[in-house]
Amino acid sequence: MPPDEERRQAAERLLRAREEAARQKTGTDDEQDEDDLRARFTDPETDERLRVPAGSALPPPPQMKISRPVPPGENEKKTSRVGFGALRGAEFGEGDLRSLGEASTIGWTLALSVVIGAGLGYLVDRFLLHSGATPWGLIVGFLLGTASGFVNLVRVSNRLNARDEKRERERKNE
Repeated sequence: MPPDEERRQAAERLLRAREEAARQKTGTDDEQDEDDLRARFTDPETDERLRVPAGSALPPPPQMKISRPVPPGENEKKTSRVGFGALRGAEFGEGDLRSLGEASTIGWTLALSVVIGAGLGYLVDRFLLHSGATPWGLIVGFLLGTASGFVNLVRVSNRLNARDEKRERERKNE
């Protein structure tokens, strides 16, 4: 037999012996796996630590008060309670929620007016002035859009402030 063949067979025997030793050491049989699981996890039926004590060891269930919803026409004043953050428990009327919605649009209108102004300025540069080197239309459009956005911001905030002051006067008069 050539020496290369002997080396190959010896290497195969050594490899088989190592695999067998590893199999015996780790115990890949199903019984071995099941024994490992039993050793790691106890049976809840027999483990005293997992049993729920009988009697009044558990707290009573929470008590809930359930009330009938009130239709909108039944109450004179329509209010809703807010339950988050600093406004927890505050009452908001229908006008307050409308003002909140109107105030939330201020940021969008400011951003859109700037974008629309800049876009129109770009179009003026591109098609009317035909100048690619000096973006005067874009600059002027951007400035006009920014100015119109801030004018709209001031107008909406003044309207909301006036509405709030009017409500405060009505609440003081009641």
